[in-house]
Amino acid sequence: GQPGEERGGRPYTDALSVNVPRVISSLMRVVGALHSFWRKEVREAVSPRWQKVFLPIELHSILDPTHRPCDLDCGDPLVTGACTWLRQVRESSYQSLAYLCEVGSALGGTGTP
Repeated sequence: GQPGEERGGRPYTDALSVNVPRVISSLMRVVGALHSFWRKEVREAVSPRWQKVFLPIELHSILDPTHRPCDLDCGDPLVTGACTWLRQVRESSYQSLAYLCEVGSALGGTGTP
């Protein structure tokens, strides 16, 4: 069925129509902030201890298929945690944006604010 049908129809759909673009806009700001970490001037300002936060943590498994993730993948548990967190937030933001754009499109909008 169409979004909103399972929850009573029009009021639910209207609420989604109003709020989906707002959420998309907010998520776009989050993605923009995440992407800003990789700007040259930001990367150069990061201390040597934290430089490995920019490496794709899954690279370990690509280089060594027998590798199992551990707290020391980036040389320091805090750096590894930050690297993992950045990847998870980035991926979940992309997935949420894709889904919300689909919902927005199904509601008759473009799916973008």
